[in-house]
Amino acid sequence: MTKGDLARYPSHHRIASVERESRLVRVVWDDGHVGEFHYAWLRDNCFCPECRHPHALERKVDLLALPGKIRPAAVIVPESGALRITWQGDGHVSAYKPGCLSAHCYSDESRASRRWRPVLWDADLGNNMPTVDYDDIMESEAGVLAWLRMLRDYGVSLICNAPTRVSMAAMRRRPKV
Repeated sequence: MTKGDLARYPSHHRIASVERESRLVRVVWDDGHVGEFHYAWLRDNCFCPECRHPHALERKVDLLALPGKIRPAAVIVPESGALRITWQGDGHVSAYKPGCLSAHCYSDESRASRRWRPVLWDADLGNNMPTVDYDDIMESEAGVLAWLRMLRDYGVSLICNAPTRVSMAAMRRRPKV
């Protein structure tokens, strides 16, 4: 994972407005959804080069070492559409893209939409067993991912057309995941 990976969240909605509260900023999206982000969480999740190591992505800023309370001096949404916060105390500027904020929104509604829901078995499972072809698993990362998702969702998967003996050479050809 790289810092670039963290910035690649799709943005389906724009930030319509922001409201500063005593401990958080309330983001209102153009579809009416409201997300609340606590100042400490925002400051701790700044991914600029001053706050994160460029390769390890570890935090370089100790929140407890910052002067005073973690509060914004200014909160704006410029034409770029990102939430931009200038912090009191150290004057640091953080920018948060709409897609990243949306992906990390911790409102009950947003968290529920991201929650994994296993497929519960019933009498029909025998007729609709999740299956994947052996060659798909051995020849592509997409096949491996499909198989792993079946295992995650159903807890079981049937691999079809598998040979009775697998050579070590074939195992070495399998894509690394």
